[in-house]
Amino acid sequence: MDILKKLPPSENIMKFYDGQIVPMEDGCIAIFMLEFCSGGSIFDLMVRNEKTGFSESQVISMIKEIAK
Repeated sequence: MDILKKLPPSENIMKFYDGQIVPMEDGCIAIFMLEFCSGGSIFDLMVRNEKTGFSESQVISMIKEIAK
């Protein structure tokens, strides 16, 4: 988590504020406090476009944004 705190700001990556590893009976869980993104997740975007899909130009644009 120290590495996540040290990442430089980026318009394409949610800001990481803090996190904690919590021991459980059957392992551990990680809890993260992240920047709120009002547009929803990538999964939400995929569900909204499930029937129409994405055009080739939309996919190329998304890949370019992710790769920045």
